[in-house]
Amino acid sequence: TLSSSSAASDVYKRQMWKQELKIDLPEIIQHRELKQLPTGEFIQLASTDGENDTLTILSKLSVDGELIWSKVFDNVIGLDVVVDNDGFIYTAAREWDSDAVILMKLDSQGELIWSRVYFSNSNPENTPLLFKEQVFLALLSNGNIAMSFGQKIKDNIQRPYVATVNREGDLLWAKKIGSPHTPPYDLPVDIEALPGGDMLLPVSYTHLRAHETEADL
Repeated sequence: TLSSSSAASDVYKRQMWKQELKIDLPEIIQHRELKQLPTGEFIQLASTDGENDTLTILSKLSVDGELIWSKVFDNVIGLDVVVDNDGFIYTAAREWDSDAVILMKLDSQGELIWSRVYFSNSNPENTPLLFKEQVFLALLSNGNIAMSFGQKIKDNIQRPYVATVNREGDLLWAKKIGSPHTPPYDLPVDIEALPGGDMLLPVSYTHLRAHETEADL
């Protein structure tokens, strides 16, 4: 946590604390997300890239950065995490084997309540998800959870999808965003919940122009 104050063009910063979390593995552990709770505590999500050992590490830290608990989940790659007002933790992940989307719900102590697998081989569009694509989460004002992710709908064609689930993990709906006239590589880069209940979905797409690859948002 950094605090700063400035006078004229000078900026002064003071590091309050720094915490390094270690695990005895040869894999590179990538930081994914850090969320602060209303109590001031932190939830940190980290995971491997899935090339060899595949695992996710979910940790809870105190206001001062001291480790409260840490949970390890094998065979999934954690990608995003949100925490609701009741302290329940929702973590989105991918399976290395099937590229399906996984959503896990944990209590404030890190104990798993449920784990659901979505779009493994049937929905949407009966096609597999492409691995290494992010899954983004957002808490909606009605208590449901929104997910955005990329979906392969045919060879070399990808579209962004949005889905919502309730707090029990039941899929409410999933919708494809875009049309056949949009570029073939559309990928969501986030999802945000707006105060009125609507959602904001930024999408990045890649296309060829004059034999050069360009990316737009």
